[in-house]
Amino acid sequence: MRQTLPARPTLNMVISSLIAILLLAAAPSAATEIMSLAWDYTGAETGDLLGYAVNTAGDVNNDGFADIIIGAPKETDTVDREGVVHIFHGGPNKPDTPDRSLSSHEKGSEFGGAVSTAGDVNGDGFDDVIIGAPSFKNDTTQAGAIFVYHGSGGGIGSTPDWHFVSQLGGINLGISVSSAGDVNGDGFADVIVGASEYLSGTVTYGGAYLFFGSTTGLTDTARQILTGTQANARFGFAVSGAGDVNGDGYSDVIIAAPKYDDAEAEDVGAVFVYFGSETGLDLDTPWSYVGDEIDLSLGAAVSAGDVNGDGYSDIIIGSAPADPVLQASRVLGFYGASTGPGAIPNWQRSGPENGSGFGRSVAGAGDVNGDGFDDVLVGAYRYTADQREEGAAFIFFGSESGPGQLAGWQTEGNKAETWFGYATGPGGDTNNDGYADIIIGAPQYRVDYKDVRGRAVVYLGTEHAGDGPIHQVYLPLVIKNN
Repeated sequence: MRQTLPARPTLNMVISSLIAILLLAAAPSAATEIMSLAWDYTGAETGDLLGYAVNTAGDVNNDGFADIIIGAPKETDTVDREGVVHIFHGGPNKPDTPDRSLSSHEKGSEFGGAVSTAGDVNGDGFDDVIIGAPSFKNDTTQAGAIFVYHGSGGGIGSTPDWHFVSQLGGINLGISVSSAGDVNGDGFADVIVGASEYLSGTVTYGGAYLFFGSTTGLTDTARQILTGTQANARFGFAVSGAGDVNGDGYSDVIIAAPKYDDAEAEDVGAVFVYFGSETGLDLDTPWSYVGDEIDLSLGAAVSAGDVNGDGYSDIIIGSAPADPVLQASRVLGFYGASTGPGAIPNWQRSGPENGSGFGRSVAGAGDVNGDGFDDVLVGAYRYTADQREEGAAFIFFGSESGPGQLAGWQTEGNKAETWFGYATGPGGDTNNDGYADIIIGAPQYRVDYKDVRGRAVVYLGTEHAGDGPIHQVYLPLVIKNN
């Protein structure tokens, strides 16, 4: 990506930033009571892309504090650009350094391009993590691989407890990873993994692998391999656990195909929900929704949460239009029900401006303000305000009628071309105060003009998350003098 110097601040820009600072200072309660930046972590070297993928790790050491997982798929540990993943334990104080850093030991594997909690796949009471490496090589060619590390009293170990390498070349296994919840109701968490270039015969349909948990961890082979129905639709590009969408007691999964074509237009995108059962996912009757605009790429990101508090998990879908100048990106919400989601969106929101990348990342944020409703976190990594394409993130708070049309909270990157909001994720409750926290990635964050390392930031939830100024600037403001 072409790098440019941040625009020289004008008097109006400086005044605007100072006003933002004064508004924060004048907020009705202490800074810790307003949703504000808790801590951040920056890549170690140029080109690390730290923050490309971010998520909750669950509670890997079972201490009551949720933990954080951050991917840097181009970071070097012992092998050039192998990819490194950092685990930070939650606690009452902000962390200074990772509690564990993991690497693939293979050049260019893109280890950490996708990261997630796996849930508790072996039923030992400690959450586990799953990491994708979509360019990892098998014996002959790039194919993709996934790695699972089990939690313990001391946290995650330094070597994987389970891994799976694709024997099919070039399928991008691990381009997306997620806990699937407990799909078959056996008491063990399962995982879902995307392979967007999966071959069925000689046709690239895309696919997704479901692995069941057990007392010893994940099974050696996939319990089910789901394949797309249309060539080159990139089925499996995004996957997520859906929670229990239809209230039958089994967890469901979401799989997206953002390059899906309908009869009238190309690359509209499509999203599928497969329902869990005692034997696994029901492949015969998935719910689906197809985009309605050419090049919308619906399904660039998917997530879930109960945004209206009715006991059914709801579906959140982001998009990434091919023409960001002329097309508005959108985020859609479909509410769960005993019969599954409906045929039309219950909630949708367009980006604040064309070209903002709004919806390229979405996350069920959990209950950030403690009102009993899950909230929706949306990234807009090319959003422009004071700085060109500085990026932004928005929270839409849940309610009995679902999320509102206006964001209840917003934060910005405040540095040109950082890709702030390219990745967004739930943080879980990292400080155990009863409120869900969030994490945002900015993989193009620059320490200076040429030193692009990436950064991830964590904000703490609070009862007053939506109080005071809606607009929060990601400080500090950096002014370059020539």
